[in-house]
Amino acid sequence: MMLFALIIGNVLEWYDYAIYGALAPVLATVFFPNYAPNTAILLTLMIFAMGFVCRPLGGLIVGHIGDKKGRKPALLLSVLLMVLPTLFIAVLPTYHQVVSNVN
Repeated sequence: MMLFALIIGNVLEWYDYAIYGALAPVLATVFFPNYAPNTAILLTLMIFAMGFVCRPLGGLIVGHIGDKKGRKPALLLSVLLMVLPTLFIAVLPTYHQVVSNVN
């Protein structure tokens, strides 16, 4: 059962990566419209890469909390740290919405 849960979690994680990669051109035009298309896609993929760069740091911090306070608080913290940015992404304004409110 544990192996099944591990496989499902891994498949869902890589599915998320595949969706982000497939939507990178769309996200690039929505959030970086003033850049050349290749630059906008690279900026979008750099945001994606930041997750891979920050992952070991998060593992150290949440792992330390798990060692000191237990698995449940560490799990709750990690879930909260995933839910909040996802919520913020959902309500993040596009470039055009920000620019139209400034002018």
